[in-house]
Formats: sequence, C-alpha cells, structure tokens
Amino acid sequence: MIANSVADNTNFAKRIGGTGPVVDDLEWDVKVYFALNAAVHEAACAAWSLKRYYDGGRPIEYIRYMGGWAIH
Repeated sequence: MIANSVADNTNFAKRIGGTGPVVDDLEWDVKVYFALNAAVHEAACAAWSLKRYYDGGRPIEYIRYMGGWAIH
C-alpha cells in the first residue's frame, strides 16, 4: 500500500534508486514489487533461521509434561 501510494503521487519522479532517468509506470511497478518481495523473502528466511536456532517446546507441552510427571 505504501509503494502504491508513493507511485500514485503526482509529485513523485519514478527513478530507480532515486537517480537516473525517469522510467515508465510498468518498469517502476515491476522493479518495486520485485524489491519488496525480495525483502519479504529475506525476512522470512531470517525468521525461519531464528526459529530453528531457538527451537523449543511450546508452553502446553511443558504443562502436560509437568502435569504427567507430578502424578507419577
């Protein structure tokens, strides 16, 4: 939504990286969406990496374990 509102602003000059010639709407949209999707993909990879590193039990697993342990 932010990228679309920026692109729709009439005062915004669509330049790749903020420099160079002004590009047409299609080229701008393709490159902006590609960059956004690449950033989201990198964030997802980082999240999964951290999830794997800090892999632990869920709270309900510990509650069930402790409840079962206390009975025996």
